[in-house]
Amino acid sequence: MYDNDPLVWDFMARQELEMESLPPSEQPKSKQSKALEVARKEERSCAVFEEAITHLPTEEMWKCYVTFTLERCNRKTNNEELRKKRLERVQNVFSQAHESQLLPAPLYKQWIQLLLELDHEDQAREVAAAATNRFSQLVDMWEMRLQLLLKLKSSEVAACAQEAFKVVKAKDTLPLWTSWLEWSEHASSKAETEALYQRSFLATLPADSIALKEKYLEWAHRTGGYKKAKQVFTRLQECRPFSLQFFKKMIEIEKEQESSKIFNIREYYERALREFGATEPDLWLDYIKEELNHSQGKPENCGSIHWRAMKILQGEQVETFISKYTLLQAGHL
Repeated sequence: MYDNDPLVWDFMARQELEMESLPPSEQPKSKQSKALEVARKEERSCAVFEEAITHLPTEEMWKCYVTFTLERCNRKTNNEELRKKRLERVQNVFSQAHESQLLPAPLYKQWIQLLLELDHEDQAREVAAAATNRFSQLVDMWEMRLQLLLKLKSSEVAACAQEAFKVVKAKDTLPLWTSWLEWSEHASSKAETEALYQRSFLATLPADSIALKEKYLEWAHRTGGYKKAKQVFTRLQECRPFSLQFFKKMIEIEKEQESSKIFNIREYYERALREFGATEPDLWLDYIKEELNHSQGKPENCGSIHWRAMKILQGEQVETFISKYTLLQAGHL
């Protein structure tokens, strides 16, 4: 049956915009009368949508209706009355769909965006809370709510994150921890933020903790300088897993120091090679370049680094290393 297809209803409703209600000789000429004619056409389209949601009360049908009203609302008009009518309509349709428990999850984000544009911050907060209540398992909804609270500089971020962790699976919580930590960095004391970082490593999956460790090191450097960054790096260096970027960041921090020590840089490269030496030819090459270019470097160490790389790298990575090392020797890298 065609009338059970939301796309058919959507097409029929949109057709009303194309249909002229007046003969060509009586078409509106003034801006005001043209706007009135557009308003009448939109009313007719909405009447079809109203019939559609009565006949077919589904998420898909409501999605078509909401999308239509959003599109019309986003169309530019200089007619204040038409603009107000469109705004009023889209808000009503959002509310009706939500009250019917048939507003699709992704559309809550657009509703909140609209409310923020209208400076309806309290209502945006309420809608976000309702979205997480209805779709409590969806991490996207919680992330949306946390991002809203961050934007509004709300003190409810921590409570919201803790509420989310009760219902969202651990494997999905990384964006929630990221939002909470982002808030804590600006709103909490250093000690509280540090405790939160350490808690996040235990609460997330090992693979997710990798990104949080990078953030922790960056935050430590930003707020406590070189000394704090080195402290954090030392504390985390046995807490696997890591990303290569974690080590590169520490090397970069060391090199930024006026009296950067090759001894420390070597230590960071050696630790990185323990984790990634078999698969990262560029890491070996960077290490060699460091010995060649650093004021305290020892070019005579390059031979043994090269020998170790040839022994440890695997498969195609050996070929990559050989060709890049040749370029380095020729001064092209």
